[in-house]
Amino acid sequence: FRSGLVMLGIALAFHRLNRDTPNAGASFIWVSQVFGPTLGFLSGWSVLVTSVLFMASATLPAASATLLLVAPQAEPEPFVLTLVALAWLLAVSTLTLRGVAVAARVQSAMIAFELLLLLLLVVTALPRLVAAAAPSPDWNLFSLAGLDVASVLDGAVIALFLFWGWDISLNLAEETREGRKTSGRGAVLAMLILILVFTILHAVALVTLDPRQIAAAGSNLIFTVADALLPRPWSLLAIVVVMLSTVGALATTTLGFSRTLFAKSRHGVLHPRWQALHPRWNTPNHATLLFVVLGAALLVLSLALEDVARVLKIAITAIGLQSAFYYGLTGYACAWAQRRQAHGPLAWLL
Repeated sequence: FRSGLVMLGIALAFHRLNRDTPNAGASFIWVSQVFGPTLGFLSGWSVLVTSVLFMASATLPAASATLLLVAPQAEPEPFVLTLVALAWLLAVSTLTLRGVAVAARVQSAMIAFELLLLLLLVVTALPRLVAAAAPSPDWNLFSLAGLDVASVLDGAVIALFLFWGWDISLNLAEETREGRKTSGRGAVLAMLILILVFTILHAVALVTLDPRQIAAAGSNLIFTVADALLPRPWSLLAIVVVMLSTVGALATTTLGFSRTLFAKSRHGVLHPRWQALHPRWNTPNHATLLFVVLGAALLVLSLALEDVARVLKIAITAIGLQSAFYYGLTGYACAWAQRRQAHGPLAWLL
């Protein structure tokens, strides 16, 4: 929850910068304008790296959820898991290549279905928890007392990964009706929804499972909670939620990567080929194709680790660090750009 509030501040910074300069490059453009081309280039580069890394952390859970629906008791082979992940990558990239309007309609339907299913899980869980005299949560888990530096940093990296992705709406400001206002408001609203959903789900997990069960659940935490609360086959709805959420996140990541690459090319810091648009759908087709190629290569390389949990842990850590870099730079860029408009007793500091 506290991490969400910090991220909400960054979302407000993105919203403010977007009001002044809506651009497909978003963080890349704003940091370049305020702190110069070097930091701007690095900020945009972090967005691209984070997007490619997130592809692995999104497609693998989506593939795992897909196979779990087909064979709930079977442990998927790494090769089969990678093939399904590649299939999802191709399907989602094809969807986003058709344009923002098509992707937005599909995304809206998926999000509505996800929230409905999550609400059903939470509402169904409450009376079952009371009737079963579920153990009370240990509220000390929400305290920072007794934490060492390593624990705090690990938690911060995971929190960054959880709340990452809302800024994609700013990359689509040029393609959005009244994008100067709408894109920023969408980002802030997305952060508020994420804070609410994660806080509720984590609270339900804490009162449903013990620490050992939570650790054993790994990336299947939602399914484990649902399986403990709901009878089969209703608990399988949680798998659908995981699959839809990861596929939706992959779609937005594809959009963010292609628009950032397009903006950097248009700005003259990358080869002009990346600003090429599809003749029919008017989307950055070369940039989208590059995302598919890099994503496929990363998935194939992940086979060498032979451990999905390890792949996800590496990806989550890298995404947290990369996103912290460009989120932080953009937050400082907003503070510095708006320093003369600041009011209050601390205004002179800006």
